[in-house]
Amino acid sequence: GKDRTDVAVDISKTYFKDATKVIVVQDNAYADAMSATNVSQGRYPILYVGKNTLYDVTKAEILRTQRSEIIVMGGVNTISANVLNQLKALGVKVTRVDGADRYEVNRNSIVKYMPNSSKAVIASGMLYMDALSSVPYAHALKASIVLVNKDTVPPVIAKLLTTKMKDAVIVGGANTIAPKNKTNLEALMGKGIERIGGTDRYAISANVSKRLAKVEHAIVTSGVKWSDALVAGPLAQKLNAPVLLTAKNSLPSPIFAYLDTHQNLKSVITVGGAASIGGGVRTQLQALFGAKVEE
Repeated sequence: GKDRTDVAVDISKTYFKDATKVIVVQDNAYADAMSATNVSQGRYPILYVGKNTLYDVTKAEILRTQRSEIIVMGGVNTISANVLNQLKALGVKVTRVDGADRYEVNRNSIVKYMPNSSKAVIASGMLYMDALSSVPYAHALKASIVLVNKDTVPPVIAKLLTTKMKDAVIVGGANTIAPKNKTNLEALMGKGIERIGGTDRYAISANVSKRLAKVEHAIVTSGVKWSDALVAGPLAQKLNAPVLLTAKNSLPSPIFAYLDTHQNLKSVITVGGAASIGGGVRTQLQALFGAKVEE
């Protein structure tokens, strides 16, 4: 697609043709949007709006098939009352998942849409890529994506962990969730917590992907543009497909190594246009998988 809005619509049309619900997030506010996959669980696509704008292509996609609900992620500072009213005017039930900040939105997404979840995949609420790489792994575990700061656990998340969660794993290195905060989290949980780390976001993406069993498909998307990785999340949940992050011009070595050892995949799906995934990456993928590569 020519931009993130079109990419989101294309995924919705292609892989969620008959979804009765859609999730709407702001196209320049990843903080609230990161919690959308707790809502989706591989059932509902994610679509983009502006803070004050309901884009025509998003509106058309919402109206393409009969919808029972539009779920809006974030408060009025993320998606305005004006956009909410435009969505309501479409004649579909509109539900807003809001909160005082990204962490309360995160907590509310879990409590409302994953009430039976007792496992947490903990990632940074400030640096989005580890959380987005974690989506299919968390889905396979029936776990929630739970967001924390680098050095502290927000009170609303601390309460969630102590009252609701029995097990947890951290995804991200010491630069995203500090060792002292790992200690904080372990004290809250009353047990040790495994960390899945790596030298950078690409290594972490590969290391999380290795945890997925019975993988038949993989998704390759930008490790720099959060917007493509976000809308790939519901598809990754649906297909049990790892979200493999790439640089624009070539596959990072940990990602290439993962794909090289999984050449029996049925398909590899690239999410993002040429500005996100360049010709060099596509050439590498074609060399590994040939006609199995879908765009």
